Formats: sequence, structure tokens, C-alpha cells
Amino acid sequence: FQLLSERGARAAADGADSDADTLGAAAPYAHAALLWLLLALGALGGPFGVLSDGAGRRVLIACALLGLAPIAISIARVALAARAVAIEMRALMLAATVGAMAVGEECDAALLVSLFAAAQLVEHAAMARVGAALRSATHLAQPSTANRAADGTAVSLSELRAGDRIALRAGEQCLADGRVCAGKAVVSDAALTGEHAPRTVSAGAPLAAGALVLHGYCELELDAPPAQSELALAAQLVALAQT
Repeated sequence: FQLLSERGARAAADGADSDADTLGAAAPYAHAALLWLLLALGALGGPFGVLSDGAGRRVLIACALLGLAPIAISIARVALAARAVAIEMRALMLAATVGAMAVGEECDAALLVSLFAAAQLVEHAAMARVGAALRSATHLAQPSTANRAADGTAVSLSELRAGDRIALRAGEQCLADGRVCAGKAVVSDAALTGEHAPRTVSAGAPLAAGALVLHGYCELELDAPPAQSELALAAQLVALAQT
């Protein structure tokens, strides 16, 4: 019973974390949808008789302020972390929106923040897809051990250094960036490029982490440790950009 209760507790915790992640991911979409709803209501409510002109203006002001809130919070966080205000897109958007409201162009201000929210969603979706693809490719390219070319003994990836030679057989994934120093094989870079276009590699040919050996056998001389491959570094940069 204790084991079942512990498993149930873990499952409940995992479910709660999953629900929290789902809600967190849905929040930007809900925010953007609300902005566009308020923009449509404020801009079209007056001409169609749904709202009075004064009420329409107030709705547009509310839309602009609601859109400015996350922008201002983001700028404040960056400023506190860097102890300086960076002149970048969010700061320019804040200045443009406040300026539009100052001259009485509430509709323009609301439209600016709504467009910015939509652009952020597109960027977020693109970054999420790139990050997922890189994580998948990195996972495929990072088993726990490799085989030394000299004697075939297994060695931990953390022990590999530039200049080491590893053996790659059919069905194995390339673990690091390097050059083929012996043998001949047919490889696929589909995990990196998304296109299944097999190519033949032999001595002197470059081979990147993530490539899959389809046929043959080759030995790879590492240019750098597996953790410093271009694939691993790209995944780290994407993760950093998403924070």
C-alpha cells in the first residue's frame, strides 16, 4: 500500500507539473486573443453601435495598457539584471505605444501592442519547434559510451578528447564533430538537415555529430569533445534564447 501511495503521489505530482506547463504555455495565446478581442470591440464597437465613442476609447486604452504590462515587466527585469536599460525592441515598442496614447491615438496604441503580441507568439512557436528538433537530434547523438577505434573498448563520452579515435558501425550515431580517418561508410544527415540524403564518406571527409551510419564502417578522429559539438552548442544557444 505504501508503494502504491508513493506511486500515486508521484503520478499526481507529475500531472500537476504537466498541467502547470500546459497553462503556462497557453497564457501567451490567451493574452494575445484578449488583446485582439478588446481591439476589435473598441475599434468597431462605435461604428456598429455596440459601444459609445467614450466607451470604445476606454476599451482601447484598456487594451493598450494590458498589452504594455508584460512589455514593461520584461524591460524592468532586464534592467534590474543588467543594471541598465537596453535600447531594444521592447523599449521601442513601449515608447511608441505611450507616445500614441499621449497624442490621443488610442486605436493605434492598441493595434501596436496587439501586433507585437502576435509577433511574439510566432517567434515563440518557431523557437519551440527549433528547440524540440535540436533536443531530439542531441538525444539521438548522445548515448552514454563510444568504442575506441584501437581496441574496441567502450569509453565514456565525458572521457573523449580532441584527437581521440572512435569506431562507427552501421546503425550507430556519430557522437562528435570530426573527420573520417579510416574506413568507408554511407551516412545520413537527416537528424541535422531534416532531409534523408545518404552520402558516402571516406578518409578525410568531415562528419558532424548526429549523422547516422547506414552501411559500412569508419573511424572518426574527433575535432572536439562531444559536449562541444556544433549540435550541442546550437541546442545550448536555443535554450539560452528561450529563457
